[in-house]
Amino acid sequence: MASQSDVASQQPEIQEQGSGRGKKANSRDIWSTMDGRLAKVEVTVADVRDKFDKVEACFEDMDSRAEELKGEMQSALNETIDMLTQRNETLEAMMETMRKEFEELKGELTAWKTAIRNGVIAGVPKSRVEIPKPKEFKGIRAAKEVDKFLWEMEQCFQLVGMQDDASKVALLPCILLMSPYYDGGAGVMM
Repeated sequence: MASQSDVASQQPEIQEQGSGRGKKANSRDIWSTMDGRLAKVEVTVADVRDKFDKVEACFEDMDSRAEELKGEMQSALNETIDMLTQRNETLEAMMETMRKEFEELKGELTAWKTAIRNGVIAGVPKSRVEIPKPKEFKGIRAAKEVDKFLWEMEQCFQLVGMQDDASKVALLPCILLMSPYYDGGAGVMM
């Protein structure tokens, strides 16, 4: 766009003359100068209009792209929400199933505790197993007597259900304390 100083420099200087014929020539010069200026203004306005149309088209394009992006983002957000909702419902169903199973197991545990307290398991009364006490060791250091005593102890452990050696060793001092073989602190009588 041309500035005012450019337009002013392009204007021919108008001189006023006293004769009538000079005024006509001057007015023709003024009209032609004005026509030239008007043509330049029209060209500049047309250029500005073209640029404005281009900018407006860019804004419309940006608006349509923004709408597309907005739609894509909304679609992705909706898919994510649907997926999370489905997972939440699945987890809630699993939790409800686990809660029911827990309640069932809790009921079974209560029934087992009651049955054990009452001494009845599956309709069979609790029976007491009489464990024979090992015979008194007579102090004879015969290998046969020691083997017999150890065999009887092993039979007692099997009847009680003790299988591992660590439990047997841990229980042995208690058995020996109750045993008639123990002499009260001096050691095992043999």
